[in-house]
Amino acid sequence: MNTVELRANGTATHGWIRRIARWVTVAALGIWVALALLVSAGLGFGMRTLLVGMKTPPLLTAELFTRDAKSFSDLPDTPAIPVLHRDFGPAIGVSDGRRLYDMVVSRGYRRALDVGTGNGYAALWLGMAMRATGGKAITIEIDPATARQARRNIQDAQLENVVDLRINDVFREVPAIPGDFDFVFLDLGGVHHERLLEMLSPRLAPGGAIVSHNALGLRFTAAGYLPAAWRNANLETGILPTLSGGLAISVKTARE
Repeated sequence: MNTVELRANGTATHGWIRRIARWVTVAALGIWVALALLVSAGLGFGMRTLLVGMKTPPLLTAELFTRDAKSFSDLPDTPAIPVLHRDFGPAIGVSDGRRLYDMVVSRGYRRALDVGTGNGYAALWLGMAMRATGGKAITIEIDPATARQARRNIQDAQLENVVDLRINDVFREVPAIPGDFDFVFLDLGGVHHERLLEMLSPRLAPGGAIVSHNALGLRFTAAGYLPAAWRNANLETGILPTLSGGLAISVKTARE
């Protein structure tokens, strides 16, 4: 077999690999959607919003469904981008980070709260979004060592003027913060999510959103969270399936 034939065979093989990878991705997303529907049905609640084209919540748009690993491509060139390329361990992932950014920027949110900073990955995305809208984000982490790493990442990204990192228990810190929020992100692995929803939904401005990471896992880590969100007459709640566990999105429709 000559060199030309080898190259041709190699190209064909790579083409098949790419097609198989696409099929696997599509199949995984299909399974995810089916599981989300089953979980919802098992809880006794219909998914008020899951697919593009339904009315509520308004944040569930086609753009959010199609976000992929190219999520940096049309962002402003800022010092935050190289920091986001670092290894953050079990963070929300690039595509979901960009989804948070798009939610905030498209709705013009200016006062964000990030509960469960970790190493600061979501806080960096929110910080970039706040810079775009002219707002500010508060991020809360209870562990001092983890918060120190997050602070370094925020400083390296040059976002310390728009991201205010607080080291405290969220149930002590939030009551001391005046005013409402228009965007809240919960990423505590399900811990205290239902209690946080009860505390924060009255503090959410009309049109604002509470977003919880790993929506499918909430069935096991915070079984009461989604039922409580769906029962709340002032919230419209839906699940956006993603490969990192999905986002539960609740949009405030009226003042409590």
